[in-house]
Amino acid sequence: MNPVDALYRQAGQDVLPLPGATLRQMCADVGALPLLFEPGTAWNYSLGADVLGRIIEVVGGESLDTFVETHVLGPLGMTDTTFAPERLPDLAEVYSPDPASGRLVVNQELRPTFREPARFPSGSGVPGLVSTLEDYHRFAAMLVRGGELDGERLLGPPGPSRT
Repeated sequence: MNPVDALYRQAGQDVLPLPGATLRQMCADVGALPLLFEPGTAWNYSLGADVLGRIIEVVGGESLDTFVETHVLGPLGMTDTTFAPERLPDLAEVYSPDPASGRLVVNQELRPTFREPARFPSGSGVPGLVSTLEDYHRFAAMLVRGGELDGERLLGPPGPSRT
């Protein structure tokens, strides 16, 4: 673990949102912490998707979960994708390698966190947005079709070719 990761963990900004936190508060807290490196110079797993979620809230004028439901999930008919995993009783297990045997086993440490209500809509935390294979297929199909599915356009047409 590097020193910046240690600071994030010390501040409670690692995997699970702090109790009572909001996306707005989480971003304010994270904004006070140092970056691991200059933006655009390297990559590391981060809370960047949550920061983007907050930007969507500010620009879109509504909570992230409402925005996603209204502008993505609803138009695509993705009825089983949600920030509320308790709505999905058949949610798949999370597997991790067993240190002793190397075999994949249910990760008992993460299991409960993926089944609890989200403290706030999270793009990078746990539980975050959960989905079914069918819904994910619909989203991927929309991407493959240039941003449109079943007459619903979510993304603009691609620009002119740069080749």
